Amino acid sequence: MVAETSKVITIFYSYAHQDRALRDELNKHLGASGGAGQIKHWYDGVIPPGVDRGKQIDIFLNTADIILLLVSSDFMVNCSLEMKRAMERHTAGEARVIPVLLRPIGYENAPFSKLQSLPTNAKPITSWSNQDEAFDVVAKEIREVIEEVLVIPRGRYAKEQWLDIGDAHYGASRYEEALKAYEHVLQIDPNNLSAWIYKGKALYKLRRYKDALEAYERALQIDPGNFRVWFSKGEALYGFKCYNEAIVVYEQVLQINPDYVVAHTNKGNALHKRNRDKEALDSYEEALHIDPKYARAHRCKGDVLYSSYRYKEALAAYEEALRCDPTTGYVHHRRGKILERLGRSQEAQQAFEKAKELGYNG
Repeated sequence: MVAETSKVITIFYSYAHQDRALRDELNKHLGASGGAGQIKHWYDGVIPPGVDRGKQIDIFLNTADIILLLVSSDFMVNCSLEMKRAMERHTAGEARVIPVLLRPIGYENAPFSKLQSLPTNAKPITSWSNQDEAFDVVAKEIREVIEEVLVIPRGRYAKEQWLDIGDAHYGASRYEEALKAYEHVLQIDPNNLSAWIYKGKALYKLRRYKDALEAYERALQIDPGNFRVWFSKGEALYGFKCYNEAIVVYEQVLQINPDYVVAHTNKGNALHKRNRDKEALDSYEEALHIDPKYARAHRCKGDVLYSSYRYKEALAAYEEALRCDPTTGYVHHRRGKILERLGRSQEAQQAFEKAKELGYNG
């Protein structure tokens, strides 16, 4: 059901006359969505007799909220001017352009080739064994766009609004919703650095590390010297368990910003995963030379020492971490484990109790 609002959405159908029957079928399926007073379907077949056809097409093409490009071989030959103007308005954030694949045609070099087409599986409608099903799928996706357009104004500020919406969702840990908002930004501005970066961050939070890496690569094409993007790429590689590649990327970060303590620490963690513990400890020491109060570096140093059975040194590292930040239950618990091994049972019990108090149960 379309959202209740007084706003009227105009949908412009850009199509070749050879595809009129398919256009009519799509219009019929979209009409089943209701909200007749809120959605105005426009195509050249509704132009009254005696009215200048070219002017009417220009008026509605330049004012429509949603422009459907009904893609076929005939469309590609006959509708290039409409396609060009539609993409100009889409890029400016003035309209949403949705390519709908009617009949098989190669469109890799078309102006709209980077936009998400419908059906989302890129299978043209006429290639489906059940075309009613295909039209229903397409109509459902278009109705979702209508819902968005009813809520979100477009125009020159649309990109900034979608960024704000994405950032709000990201800050509230609603990563799927944030991802959709950043996708809207990139539809308007495919080279928006912030959208690529935060799309990558949202994908990373969703543990979609491969997709996150692709987003960061796009960001680095735009700003190759951005050490924060390099750092985020390193995190994604680490999450993807590509530890050697992560080490190389963290070294790239440190070439740009040698004092980035988090990169030194993360490099140490990746080295530890490759059993290069001496180098890992050196990385933590580099971080602590820059910031002696960086609790995470002390903690990670303690973890490596603990895994090497160097319990007294690990204990010293954990205690230093707690002097910097006494609120980490994990470190209290690890300290308790070492004290237990060292026969200091009463102190170990106190450490375990403190860890539980902070919400860490081991």
